[in-house]
Amino acid sequence: MSLTDPKLPITLITLSCLIFAALISFWNRLSKKGVKTVLARVLSLVLLNLLIVSSLGVVLNNYGQFYSSWGELFGVRSKPPLIVNTPNEKISRDMVKLGKLSPEGSLTIRRIVRGEVSGITGEVYFSLPPSYVNALKSGVAPRNDYPVVTFLSGYPGYETAWIKGMQVVSREESLLKAGKMPEVISVFPQVNVAGQFDAECMNVVGGPQVESWLSQDVYSFTNQWLDISPQPWNIVGYSTGGWCATMLTLRHPDHFAKAASIAGYYRPTPAKQVTPEEKVRLKNEYDLYALITRSQIPVSVLLVNSTDDRGSHASTNEFLRRTKGYLKTTEIVLNGVGHNFNAWKEVVNPILIWFFADSGVQK
Repeated sequence: MSLTDPKLPITLITLSCLIFAALISFWNRLSKKGVKTVLARVLSLVLLNLLIVSSLGVVLNNYGQFYSSWGELFGVRSKPPLIVNTPNEKISRDMVKLGKLSPEGSLTIRRIVRGEVSGITGEVYFSLPPSYVNALKSGVAPRNDYPVVTFLSGYPGYETAWIKGMQVVSREESLLKAGKMPEVISVFPQVNVAGQFDAECMNVVGGPQVESWLSQDVYSFTNQWLDISPQPWNIVGYSTGGWCATMLTLRHPDHFAKAASIAGYYRPTPAKQVTPEEKVRLKNEYDLYALITRSQIPVSVLLVNSTDDRGSHASTNEFLRRTKGYLKTTEIVLNGVGHNFNAWKEVVNPILIWFFADSGVQK
């Protein structure tokens, strides 16, 4: 059973209850003197505590999507070496079998991208809508004007959190069927590309160039590989990904038109590995307030404000106050919830609808 399997916490909690009930029922027998009974009591109590702690850990992991597998949890490399896909290649009918088709016909497929600008090699997952997939299967060139939405994880986090945890593909299919959004191409890039170094999607001198990876390399590869016309994308992220989505949109309005930040923040907090001098530079370079007040940026930002999420709540309120009159913003308030993955699921559909509210139902 995988670490993120929904049945795992249920199984662990059930076992905990069964062991607890068994201890209550047979405690008189276990309380007798003797090495064997003492050992049985110790082992039983250790097992019960392990199950309880494991249950809590799995539930918390499902909330925060911190680890995607047992191997990642225990620091074991479970993935094979990354084999970079051929550059300048375009998607073809033969590649459909490399992905996973949903019952509704959407295709989720993984690619390994070598960023020419950033020098980063990372994973990118794509979800392609049914009409795009059907065109590929028929040997017909798909349309080149699909809207694009890109989804960013927090830290620590992984690029499939939106697919597995948020179930974005099935949500998009349901909203499409209800006529509330058009068919879209969804992009799920690897954000945490440097292990324990949280670059916060910035270009760090002497460190990872994550801003270039997300704003240029992933953008260019997607347009080239899927043969779609360059256009401004929609972008959404949670926690650190919320900061990233807002920052990338404000700094690259030619590539991103609308950003949604779920429980994000709006000032950079450089990693501990960064030198004091570089921290000062990053805070000045990525000062969003200075950027916004210098020029009118033609983008829209949606902020999800969780009232019990102390850090993000204060930062979001400050952002709304300081950008009033400079930036087009929309707010969604989550009352009585904190900084957790389960609460954020409630706003995925409203965000997807908001992205396309101005365009109406598209073909």
